[in-house]
Amino acid sequence: MALPERQAQRRKEAVAPYLEEGEVVKTSFLGQTPVPPWVFLLIASYVFIFIQKYRTVAATDRNIYVMENGFLRSYKFNGVAHKVPRGSARIESGSSWVSIDGGPKLRVPPFGPIKRGLAEFLAEVGGDAHAPSPAQPPPTEQS
Repeated sequence: MALPERQAQRRKEAVAPYLEEGEVVKTSFLGQTPVPPWVFLLIASYVFIFIQKYRTVAATDRNIYVMENGFLRSYKFNGVAHKVPRGSARIESGSSWVSIDGGPKLRVPPFGPIKRGLAEFLAEVGGDAHAPSPAQPPPTEQS
């Protein structure tokens, strides 16, 4: 089993105690906030290490979970930071970030297995996600 598959399996096992009865993790990835990964790695990571927060996002067959990771831990959680049913989740995303229900942007590196995990997550929940609707212009009066 390759490293990305082992990491995905460990995330599934770590998230399992927080799931509802009978739920199965379809896909998951590890994101970080508020500092983008490239800034964290290139500009004095020791400065940002104390404000950096990690979150594991898991999509099950029924819900989307955002787990609050322990300090510098990938598989130990302090609890569920956010849980939303898949059918009502508002997901905004870019090429290397995702935001669920208006929460903070969870960022991933621009390449590699974590980025692949984000792509798999977006593919899995893509049909369920509801993007925020664009603002409607105010109605004009007709004479």
